[in-house]
Amino acid sequence: MVENINIAQVSICSSETNFDLVTLHQFLKIPSLKRNELIMQQKVEFIDIEGGKINLMDGLRAITSLIKKLREEGSYSDYIKNQ
Repeated sequence: MVENINIAQVSICSSETNFDLVTLHQFLKIPSLKRNELIMQQKVEFIDIEGGKINLMDGLRAITSLIKKLREEGSYSDYIKNQ
């Protein structure tokens, strides 16, 4: 269930051997087209607060739910700018 997923970090593959760890907020600041490209190329992994890997589809559902909630509240732009 989406409510139980707590994405702490996102691992982005920047080369065959290098990965960049970013917070969920930093990941959401990446333009959506670039984020989608990284996801389609399977270059992202979502990591929970305990360091465990989150299933890609579950992570995407959680992010989609978060973005939807922030947009409904009218606070998505503030979230992206201020965190």
